[in-house]
Amino acid sequence: GGGGRNGEGGGIGDGVESAAIPAADTSRPILNREGSVQQRPPAPNRSDEYAPHTSNNEGSGGGSMSISQIVTGMGKFSSFYWTMILFLTSYVAASGAWNNFAADIYVEHFGLTSIDAGKLNSVATALSVLLCPFIGLYVDRHGKSLWICLVGSTLMAGSHAVLCFFAHNYHSHMLLMACELVMGVAQAMVQAAIFPVLATAVPPHFVSTAMGIAGALMNLTMVVFPFLTGVIHDQTGSYVDSMMVFVLQDVFCIVLLSMVIGRRALARSGAGGEEGREQAGGRRKVARREEEARSSASPFPPQLAAPPPATSEVVSRQAERKHQRRFTAILQEIQDDTDSQ
Repeated sequence: GGGGRNGEGGGIGDGVESAAIPAADTSRPILNREGSVQQRPPAPNRSDEYAPHTSNNEGSGGGSMSISQIVTGMGKFSSFYWTMILFLTSYVAASGAWNNFAADIYVEHFGLTSIDAGKLNSVATALSVLLCPFIGLYVDRHGKSLWICLVGSTLMAGSHAVLCFFAHNYHSHMLLMACELVMGVAQAMVQAAIFPVLATAVPPHFVSTAMGIAGALMNLTMVVFPFLTGVIHDQTGSYVDSMMVFVLQDVFCIVLLSMVIGRRALARSGAGGEEGREQAGGRRKVARREEEARSSASPFPPQLAAPPPATSEVVSRQAERKHQRRFTAILQEIQDDTDSQ
């Protein structure tokens, strides 16, 4: 009866005091299973749920860091990170300035109309938009970010070199389209692979700071180098020198990445050799210690070691032979008694 009464009143069954109580039942008493009146629990204080959470962890999502801590952390960034930042700024200087002036270059240097130059200039960007997710998926599955950046920089340098030194002699729309397609592939490869490299080049609690530095320097590059490209054009009256600057920046990116990859390969091979020698020495030490432990634990000399314990199959065979011998002995006793009688 108490349970049903409790269920009708919306009370707290089994003595549990944490259930929600409707506000409309404030005049009705709460009965427990014994039938006695139970005091209503106080309303829960939910002010703590809306209080801002603070953390003293440096670099965590809810923590705060002082300017001095950020500057100190930036000073501890590895040379690999700053080298990749230099590569990123050089790449942005070449590809970004080219994208800003490509339409004007096609009109002035290759004789295209403004509409055709605008359409041609959009090919590389559209292709990079389509390819970036797939190249990013490949990087997630297989890695090789530095090699992908190197291949992308090489493709970009080849496209700029063809446009600078050869394309103006042919005035072929197909050649210009091919260069734009290659540049689209190159942009997608570098853009999808460079940021994972930067994220892994710094401690985890400084990833956002590292990305902020990269973004600031990229924007600064996009301010300075287009301005310099326009100054060079106004001084020389042509885009030839500006395009040669693009090619030199691409070549600098290739050299920089080649040095980074070569240095990391040498470091990995050297660390692998030292690690292999250390592991071999460690295995010899472990084997020696195990041998000493076995010799000290065994009551027999090493040459007279105790025989291995019998397996279950051997034990079962021995028991069977023992029973056969006993059965044979009993039969022999019965035969002897029969003969004597």
